[in-house]
Amino acid sequence: MDKAVSNTGPLIHLAEMGEFELFLTDDLDARDVGKQLGFEVHGSVGVIARAYREGLIDLKMAKRAFEDPYSVSKLFVTRGIIEGAIRDLEMFQLQD
Repeated sequence: MDKAVSNTGPLIHLAEMGEFELFLTDDLDARDVGKQLGFEVHGSVGVIARAYREGLIDLKMAKRAFEDPYSVSKLFVTRGIIEGAIRDLEMFQLQD
């Protein structure tokens, strides 16, 4: 993964041109378009989970990072997504 795209609209066009391998967005419509175009699509939840798995943040910080956007942001992230992501992190911790 040496290139990434964040945002929507014109960036989808750039990604289509082969300039990017990874598409980062929390916009549901943009995620759908990116997937249809065959891109690897990730949002905030995936970025936080990856940071935890890579050892860049601890479990407490990851949980807080999941909870903060849910309570203070205008991003559309359901409670179910957050709870599932936290369960996944806890299961990953048990495997260590």
